Amino acid sequence: RTIFVKHKGGHLAYAQDPRAMRSLLCRPFASLATHAGSAAAAADGARDDFSREEYIRAFGADVDLLAFARRYCQMGQGAQGEDASATGGREAFCSGMLFECLTKGAPEMVIPYLGIWHACTALAGGEEGGLEMRRLRLLLDYYATPAPRLLGGADAPPLVQAEFLASVSARLEASFAAAGTQLDAAFQQYLARGALPEDSLLRARFAAMLAFHAVPPRADLERLRQHIATAAPASHAGWLLAARRALPRTPTQTLMRLATAYATAAGGTGAGPGGGGGTGGRGTPGALRPGS
Repeated sequence: RTIFVKHKGGHLAYAQDPRAMRSLLCRPFASLATHAGSAAAAADGARDDFSREEYIRAFGADVDLLAFARRYCQMGQGAQGEDASATGGREAFCSGMLFECLTKGAPEMVIPYLGIWHACTALAGGEEGGLEMRRLRLLLDYYATPAPRLLGGADAPPLVQAEFLASVSARLEASFAAAGTQLDAAFQQYLARGALPEDSLLRARFAAMLAFHAVPPRADLERLRQHIATAAPASHAGWLLAARRALPRTPTQTLMRLATAYATAAGGTGAGPGGGGGTGGRGTPGALRPGS
């Protein structure tokens, strides 16, 4: 009689380890990505190499995970000409993420995690535009709803950890804040005339910012402007209520950011929330940045 035994990621085959005493879960986690060039790495290089090889062997017969660990989790495996600090960060992330996925029993999430990390890194560096950001925004919005808990069960852990998604959101916020002056000027022009930045890199970053903050399309913004002009709200709260009626599906946080942006663009013209006020100047930048 044949008994079929499921082989789990991070475990050796039954013939190699029948009592599961050599699996990944039975050993302390040791990062595969050591700091290249450090004194400790230079002194213990041979030992570190041996430790990494032993650690990788814990993946046993799972050739896909073994190949992933060898390609992405070992220091010095980046492409030729790649920045060492960038590859070190990637290898440290992949090493920890691989261990997390295996200990949670979800080795199939290794590639999705890597895709999210790569998209976040590219967007934070201004290498991608609105399309990639909309995909990432969809993921963030999905995990902000009860849907993952309802579909996966109340006791089932989420496939993508909330802490990881929070770090992705914070990293993108920080990247937009770092380029705030240029993005603020571009956004004011976009609100006033619908014009996009002429510089291709700035245009891609601007499109990513619009997608990240869920700013409505230009046609919806024009409808909002006309509705606000007709309603003529006398206060900030009144402006938000009028904006909610004009754009019922737009997130409240986005409407609050738009209120600040319109007030900044209006200056002393009376077109912004609260009837204008202000000093007659452009106001302070930062309409779509945290805390504005």
